[in-house]
Amino acid sequence: MSMPDLVETRTGTPISARSSSVVKPKLPQHDLPRRRRKYGDDRWRMQAFSFGGRLMNLKQIANGIWAISCLIGAIMFLPDVGQAQDAKVKAAMELLETTANKLGPPKIEGTEAVGGKAAPAIYFGSTKMNNNFEVVDDVVKQAQGTATIFVKSGDEYIRVATNVKKDDGSRAIGTVLDPKGKAIESIRKGEAFYGEVDILGKPYITGYKPIRDSSKNVIGIYYVGYLK
Repeated sequence: MSMPDLVETRTGTPISARSSSVVKPKLPQHDLPRRRRKYGDDRWRMQAFSFGGRLMNLKQIANGIWAISCLIGAIMFLPDVGQAQDAKVKAAMELLETTANKLGPPKIEGTEAVGGKAAPAIYFGSTKMNNNFEVVDDVVKQAQGTATIFVKSGDEYIRVATNVKKDDGSRAIGTVLDPKGKAIESIRKGEAFYGEVDILGKPYITGYKPIRDSSKNVIGIYYVGYLK
């Protein structure tokens, strides 16, 4: 005789009819597309995020290449430092010549000592240059550096107007152009000189150009220079 089926007293359902394992409830069929759509959306977002990251990396790389290209281009177009200095010196020389010659043609007339040294007096028009610093200082205000007017005295060239300074800070008037230097060699040939020279123990990038009177005789020197 079999044991009577046990019956759940509340519902009247045979206990044996209940599965020992819990059956997961099934979602209605109409919910499956929603789940698929959700899964698909998540996967699309992950792919889009990954693609966006790669795109951002490519953009950063492109920007980096562009910046480097610009830098290289700028370097290629930068002038050589020496050439830039030469251009600066020549521009200052032109300014000194123009400023002095606005006063009139150069000439020698009489004498006037400079820095305790006897020297011929050099004029531009009616303006005497000996101990007159207006022209050279005006040039330096505009072009910086240093400027000088030399006068020829025998075989020497004496600084009669200058803002080149001696070690004590005073103007180097009455001092002479190095008689064994590179600049004077060119001046003696009636030629201009541009290059590096030593002035009173300091290196300068310089320009020297003969001053000629109305008879084309060399009576002095225009000088401009920049401390190296």
